[in-house]
Amino acid sequence: MKDKVELELQRKIEDYQRFSFIFVSLSFFMFLGIIIPLEGKNNGVDSILVLGVFAMLLLACTCHFTSKRALTQLLERD
Repeated sequence: MKDKVELELQRKIEDYQRFSFIFVSLSFFMFLGIIIPLEGKNNGVDSILVLGVFAMLLLACTCHFTSKRALTQLLERD
């Protein structure tokens, strides 16, 4: 039973780290959409992209701290 719980915690840690990386990558590409000049782009699109970048970074931080909390739980079980 103990090994099953530890294995589940390890999988959660890996998943949250992957989610965090995906959110950071997505925010990077959205940021590129802000700084690359386009002819038909207006300020409304920039505002949406800025909000999206901050939302993705917030989700990445949340996933990172969740994975650290799970890692702490895993280390306390040992």
